[in-house]
Amino acid sequence: FVLCLHLLGYTMFLDSNTQRVRFREDLAAANGDASKITVGILGNRFFRSQPTYVTARWIASDGKPRTSYLLTSGYWGLARHFNYVTDLLMCFAFGMTSNTIFGAALPWFYFVFMAILLIHRAIRDERRLLAKYGQDYLKYKEAVPYSMIPGIY
Repeated sequence: FVLCLHLLGYTMFLDSNTQRVRFREDLAAANGDASKITVGILGNRFFRSQPTYVTARWIASDGKPRTSYLLTSGYWGLARHFNYVTDLLMCFAFGMTSNTIFGAALPWFYFVFMAILLIHRAIRDERRLLAKYGQDYLKYKEAVPYSMIPGIY
């Protein structure tokens, strides 16, 4: 069970990051025409659909305007920092190797440490992205209301 839980977390970690990268690459290749691309799971092989996203405009440090596309479908429609949840799933599986639920402190230290680190990082990311994208980030937060854990936080 522990190995399956870890592999699930690892697969979702890789797949969610691949989904985001592939979306950006495909959108750039399609000259911004989202009707020509799809997002799905497991390397875009299954459950493919038209992506939804928020267009976020910002000013780079060189003073030039830039545009980013914030994915609001697939894994990234579930939570804005979905990849952090997959990290925590792998850490939780590591803690379960102690063969007790929260009985031995050392194996669970990794999970607790990473939970604190990633929650703090998500909070910092939120502040930084709000400062960078402004109103466009608020639209993104409206489209994807959960920060890390779908339905909870």
